[in-house]
Amino acid sequence: MENDCPFCKIFTGELQVNKVYEDENTVAIVDNNPRFSEGQCVVIHKRHVDQFYQLEDDELAGLSKAVKSVANKIKKAFNSRFVSTFTRGQSVPHVHVIIFPLSELDALSSYLESTQRLIQLIKKTDAKRLDEIARLIREA
Repeated sequence: MENDCPFCKIFTGELQVNKVYEDENTVAIVDNNPRFSEGQCVVIHKRHVDQFYQLEDDELAGLSKAVKSVANKIKKAFNSRFVSTFTRGQSVPHVHVIIFPLSELDALSSYLESTQRLIQLIKKTDAKRLDEIARLIREA
């Protein structure tokens, strides 16, 4: 655990989040500032390492299992055609995978469409809608 890491603060209870999945080694939360689409979630491994490739093989397998479970819940909750993922770790240096629903084959295939989505996502999701999104995914 790192004292200044926002993800570690979730595990200690210092930060309140909308959890949609949790097991012994991972937790998934609704992203309160989604960059790609409503329903975007973040799956976080509880061991503090910067990048996914720093995890042990069994830890990475567990993270992948959690990502798959949450992706299926998002697909069902939002009736989306696709669920996309990516792993980064630059903005928060703690291994995590971002998962988000998409309706088209490629969210960036059309410049106008992607620009419109990005403009809409600049607005933060309000707390009431975050609660509703979390409920939809939990019940999926």
